[in-house]
Amino acid sequence: MISSLLQIHNTGFVKYWKSCSTFLEKLAEFRNALAHWHPILNVCCQHLASEKRYSMALYDPKLRKTNFFLAAEHIPLFLEDCSYIFKELTDLTAAIKDHPQSPPQKYNEKLRKNRAVLENPSSNP
Repeated sequence: MISSLLQIHNTGFVKYWKSCSTFLEKLAEFRNALAHWHPILNVCCQHLASEKRYSMALYDPKLRKTNFFLAAEHIPLFLEDCSYIFKELTDLTAAIKDHPQSPPQKYNEKLRKNRAVLENPSSNP
């Protein structure tokens, strides 16, 4: 809905809004993992080593091909992303009100990438 309104009324904000929309989709995916995934215990072993490391994580019970997981250290990054997008959307709302036809330069750029992302266990050392 917001995309349609921006295309009709504020064409200068469309690229920025698409970037916001992508950020929000990734944020929602992470939030859904927090809310719906199941706790697991990760056991990490070095090849031919007797030492094992253990860590708690959340895991998608659907056993998708990617096998992504979520660990406790990801949660502060999620909260940082929430604060970031809240500020960006607040600023965007004000910019649309103040500059409906000619957005400031900031709105010609994309947002930063999400810091809270789901990880694949095989990508962790």
